[in-house]
Amino acid sequence: MPYCTSCGVEVDASVSSCPLCTSAVTENAADVRTPAGIYPATITKSDTLTGEAKLRLAREIINFIIAASAFMIVVIDLLLTRSISWSKYAFISVVLLGILANGALVLRRHPVQVGIATTLSLAVYLFLIDMFSGAIEWFLILGLPILLLFVVLFVIMVVYIRTTRRNGLNIPAFFLADATVWCVGIDMLIHIYSTGRFGLSWSVIVCVAIIVPMAVLFFIHYRFHALDMKKVFHV
Repeated sequence: MPYCTSCGVEVDASVSSCPLCTSAVTENAADVRTPAGIYPATITKSDTLTGEAKLRLAREIINFIIAASAFMIVVIDLLLTRSISWSKYAFISVVLLGILANGALVLRRHPVQVGIATTLSLAVYLFLIDMFSGAIEWFLILGLPILLLFVVLFVIMVVYIRTTRRNGLNIPAFFLADATVWCVGIDMLIHIYSTGRFGLSWSVIVCVAIIVPMAVLFFIHYRFHALDMKKVFHV
């Protein structure tokens, strides 16, 4: 079969022009083979979206989903109750998700700013939830202290992870310790809010349940840190 001298495609002997590039097929086209360099050795898929374009596209998709969800929530509430009732709680919850998602994308290289923005967003969210209930009752006494306690414990855990030279089983153990302290703090704050005095109830059970596995994890990590754990457990 002859080949086109321009693009190298195989053509029928009876045609006078190439059906692909419309170049004239010469009489000696039968002796011509595919020109070198016309087809690349490998074909790579080009990516036309830059990193910033991908980020902008992701934010647009997230914002569209958030806006559509918030709109549908309000519309459904109006259709069912003919008023804005339960939808205000769902609305601010969806908006909070959008703020957190956008903040994480925009400030992805600044974890401290992400933490500050997240804390402020959650504080505003809890304040609005309390306000929608009719009065500012539990936000200052209960909601804000619990949030601040979580932030403090989270920061302590991050500092511990970054300053510890060798991390392993100590990380889940420290996480359990953090969770125990948080549960105790929540229990104490709820007790103060409901009874007006200090006290503990359910958090005592949490402490008893967590302290044993936490101690075991710490013991294994610091006792056998110099050993090859694969040899110890024969794995």
